[in-house]
Amino acid sequence: MARTVAQCNTLLVNSLVANFAAVGVTIDPTKWSTRNLMRLICYTIAIGQATLEQLWDVALASMTSVQQKAIAGSFAWLQDRIFRFQYSPTTPQLLVVTNGTADYATINENLRIIDACAISSTIANTVNIKVATGSPLGALSAPQLSSLTSYVYNIGIAGITYNLTSTASDKLYLEGTIYYDGSYSAIISDNVKNGIESYLANLSATRFGGDILMSDIEVFVKSIEGVNDVIFERVSCRENAQSIFGGIDLVFFGDWINRKYVTNSGYMVAETLTGYTIDDKITFVAE
Repeated sequence: MARTVAQCNTLLVNSLVANFAAVGVTIDPTKWSTRNLMRLICYTIAIGQATLEQLWDVALASMTSVQQKAIAGSFAWLQDRIFRFQYSPTTPQLLVVTNGTADYATINENLRIIDACAISSTIANTVNIKVATGSPLGALSAPQLSSLTSYVYNIGIAGITYNLTSTASDKLYLEGTIYYDGSYSAIISDNVKNGIESYLANLSATRFGGDILMSDIEVFVKSIEGVNDVIFERVSCRENAQSIFGGIDLVFFGDWINRKYVTNSGYMVAETLTGYTIDDKITFVAE
């Protein structure tokens, strides 16, 4: 990992002091002025060294990514191929095999519709693939999912069962009391609502298919501008197809009963059902 400019500069200065001390010359960097030539030379070299190490890190990450995606059958390889899936409602996108590799005869990035993908596997040779499309994320249509399924089996590994799903977002229900700085009275409700919605959207984009942690939710809400504290009475997560409270409670009557929730769709939004939204179930108390 690349060192900071300060770390590189410290190493250079320490080496300079030690090397000069070896030949009987004493250098005291604490007495250097801001215009000291030796100080400027060390710092300039430190900037170059730190920049070079950052470039090395970028190059290494790029090579590692290419290497992982090149291993046929790996999660990284399969995810990369799914992101390259093309769909047209009018023109079938057919694969051709060239030098043992299946790909489209014509690559058209405008037809790539997969914007999020999470892959996991079971011990029964089953690979579960969750996908979503668009911004904000949404479910693929039936024809799109059918076409993607056919594509995955064409490029996939023999003997593996691929289970592809694409559904509407899971829902997060929040009920509780937020104590806030009274000077934010006019905007606190919007701050909290917009903050939570942005938090979930970012989480869905950066950790698609991952867990929703109750501790993270609480820490985030407390970090919203104007919020002093929050007491959750009930926090519940559900699949879109489930009825309200038909999913899993993280907090019930103020007690934590589950610390995390694994999304069915791979992504989540705040509860949208009338009467159960953030506006309906969060009480604001000024202090």
